[in-house]
Amino acid sequence: MFDNKAFNDGASLMSTQKVALKISFEDVTKRVRDLPETFDALKTQVKAQMCKGKSAMDTSCIQADHYAVTYQDETGDVINVSDDEDLLAAYDVAECNLNR
Repeated sequence: MFDNKAFNDGASLMSTQKVALKISFEDVTKRVRDLPETFDALKTQVKAQMCKGKSAMDTSCIQADHYAVTYQDETGDVINVSDDEDLLAAYDVAECNLNR
């Protein structure tokens, strides 16, 4: 079972760290300072950042949720994020590797 309080505590902790979220789509990469606290909020942020100034045709795969959210862990593995618990794990990895 997912502990929402633990997730919110972790997300609040991460918001005080100097962690930035990078969102990449095709040849565009955006850096986001305010970390989303839920996976749904992350998906909303991806859409908002990647759709700025583009036509609906340019971003149709993002609009239809045909994209993957991933991060690279400390061993170099690419990890998929598909829910709140995965997102919290990604923040944990980022926090542990801030000096890298």
